[in-house]
Amino acid sequence: MLEAIDRTLLILGEVSKRLIYEHIERTHGVSWMEVPRRLDALNEAFLSLMGPSAKGVIEETIAQRLYDSLGLEFKRREGWFLKEYVDEARRMVVGERVEEG
Repeated sequence: MLEAIDRTLLILGEVSKRLIYEHIERTHGVSWMEVPRRLDALNEAFLSLMGPSAKGVIEETIAQRLYDSLGLEFKRREGWFLKEYVDEARRMVVGERVEEG
């Protein structure tokens, strides 16, 4: 998850990526390593720094990269945010393990 976030934020440049992580740590007390477990902080940072349109594009790109890294098919869903995509990916991965076991 952290790799998908990092790779997506690099689209904005290394300096911007660092500034986003610093903003999250300063405003939410969340280190960059904790971001995957605190998607609420990432969501709020995107919203406050970039606005709702850019937030949606960036979150969707992170979700696509996460799905790719897990070998899952990404399907765009109306009204979904990063948290919903991550929850779905988690269910899909856990479901596959249950079916295999």
